[in-house]
Amino acid sequence: MFLSNIFSRAFNKKHPLTRHTFFSTINRITSYSIYRLPIENKLKKRVVIFYLKLLFERIEKLMEDCITNLETFDIRELEKLYLKTLDEAEEEAIKSGVPSVFVEKFKEWDAVHVSILLDGINRIANSSFYATNYLKMSTALDQLTTLIIWQMLDVEKTINSLNGDLERAIKGTIFDTN
Repeated sequence: MFLSNIFSRAFNKKHPLTRHTFFSTINRITSYSIYRLPIENKLKKRVVIFYLKLLFERIEKLMEDCITNLETFDIRELEKLYLKTLDEAEEEAIKSGVPSVFVEKFKEWDAVHVSILLDGINRIANSSFYATNYLKMSTALDQLTTLIIWQMLDVEKTINSLNGDLERAIKGTIFDTN
């Protein structure tokens, strides 16, 4: 009985969601993995690194804001906020010199994954299985972790599908510094 009480208390103790693997994964990607993407063309790689860092930093900030206000946050709003964050990141990237041909092609590849993610988050938000916002957000963060890994794959597919279009679009931009 004594041991079961200890294990029960330990299992039920909530850890801050800032310790969720989503945050360590996104940190590892933005500080290490994006620099190791197998993209040989230096100009393309600069575009990809800039874009992914911008995108992932905005997603991380969104999730930090959501969990800061977790007790009052309506998880059903996450879809709208996530899509707004994506739009803002794309807009900022283009304003900063990322060729729109890259952003548009990435959106094509990424749309399926984003759709799957948002559907999953909506199911979580509307489910009575998850009794608390903490559990719902923790599960949504699990899904977001999967999405950012998919996005790393999507960016590789994007680069491979653009042939010479991206190289031509990069010429003369801030990324064209040899």
